[in-house]
This record gives sequence, C-alpha cells and structure tokens, in this order.
Amino acid sequence: MAWLFHEFFYRPLFNVLIFLYEIVPGGDMGVAVILTTVVVRLILFPLYKKSLKSQQEMAVIQPIMKELQEKYKDDKQKLSEELMKVYSDHKVNPFAGIAIVFAQMPILFAIYRVSLNIFNPENYPDFYSFVTLPEELNAISFGAIPIAESAWDTQNVAAIILALLVGLAQYFQVKIMMARTQPQPKKKEGDAKSDTPDMAQMMGKQMTVLLPVMITFFAFTLPAAMSFYWLTTTAFTVGQEFTFGRKIRAEAAAKNQAQTS
Repeated sequence: MAWLFHEFFYRPLFNVLIFLYEIVPGGDMGVAVILTTVVVRLILFPLYKKSLKSQQEMAVIQPIMKELQEKYKDDKQKLSEELMKVYSDHKVNPFAGIAIVFAQMPILFAIYRVSLNIFNPENYPDFYSFVTLPEELNAISFGAIPIAESAWDTQNVAAIILALLVGLAQYFQVKIMMARTQPQPKKKEGDAKSDTPDMAQMMGKQMTVLLPVMITFFAFTLPAAMSFYWLTTTAFTVGQEFTFGRKIRAEAAAKNQAQTS
C-alpha cells in the first residue's frame, strides 16, 4: 500500500511540482503549487462532473424520498425496497457522489507530504527523466510567504491572511454545496411540520460553520503550501459549480419531470 501511494501519488505530484517550478518565471514555489493543483483538478474533472450530476439528481428526488421515509417509517425493509425502486426508476446511483471525495483523499495526503519534504533532499523521490532538480529552491513565495512553514509558527502576516482566505473560500463553497444538495422542501397546505427544519438541514447549517473553521485551523497550523492547495482547489470547485452546475441542474430537473409525467 505504501508503495502504491508513493508511486501513484507522492512521486508524480512531487515531479509535477518541481517541473512547474522550473518553468515558472521567477521560480515561485507558491505559483508551482497552484499550477500543480490546477493540473490535478483538470485530471479529476470527469469524476467531479459525474459526482455533481449524481448529487443534483439526488436533490431532485429528495422530496420523494422524504415522503417514503414518512410513509414507511415503521417498516425499514419496505422503505429500503421503495428507495431502491426510486433510485432505479430515476437511474440514480446514491454512491456516485462520494467518488470524488475518495479520489481526493490520497491526493490531499500526498500534497501534505510534498509540502513537508520540499526542502528535505533526503526525502525526495526519484525524478522522472524530463525533470531536473534545480540547485536551489526559493523558500519564499510571492516575496512574503514561507512556503514550507505554517502561519502559526512564523506569525507571518501574509501567511495569516492566506489562511483566513482559505477559510472564507471554504465557507462560500459549503454554502453553494448546501444550496445545491439540500433544496428547500415545498410547503404543503396544512402541514405543521413544514416550518421545522429536518435533520439534514440542521446538519447542513452546522457544516457551513464547522467545516470552514476546521479548514482555517489546518491552514494556520500546516505548511503554507497546503493553503495554496486548498485555496486553489476551492476556487476551482466554485468555478466549476457556476460553469456546469446550472446546466446539470436543468438537465436533472428535466429528466425528473419527464419520468414523473
């Protein structure tokens, strides 16, 4: 398992980072991390698009699922059968949406390991034939941020601002995700419970606060390279949401309308 992680994640990412560092004018490691993140997100784009489509389809059928959960709340077996039927009728894979999460986890760990070892030659992996390690690596990014150190350790103002930007960007990403995956249920006449948020909505509101706070803490305590990674991948996700999300939502709604008519 360690060999697979090293050869398929850590070594390729380290090589891509050094290669981009070499071709970036001025040799800025922060810019190289940003470009490496963009490369990763482009590779993952097909998986992300599939995940986005699956999540939106799940949001579309959510009212049907809630009705079934209320109708068969005392019969778990029947509820499972009916839910599976809904998934089948609407051609929805309830597990497709988490694929992007599992794909990003080893990449996140690899980026973290790379950020720790950028200036530790004894931990360098073997370089590909087209990658040449420069004689010296610039430890300061954008002229102000120590790339391999944390804002907590350095108390660097620019690094602190970067960590705060990571948290702010994460907040907006979570807000967008919650709006997409947890649409407001239609209020039924005479329904006394319609004004009461369900468990998913309550958890969504908590995540809107807790996840950005947690990521901000990590951004403060981990090497600044991780902040560049988080900020870039968050911006990429938000950009993809605005670029493709509206189209996918329209397609999912049209598909649901055609199947229910």
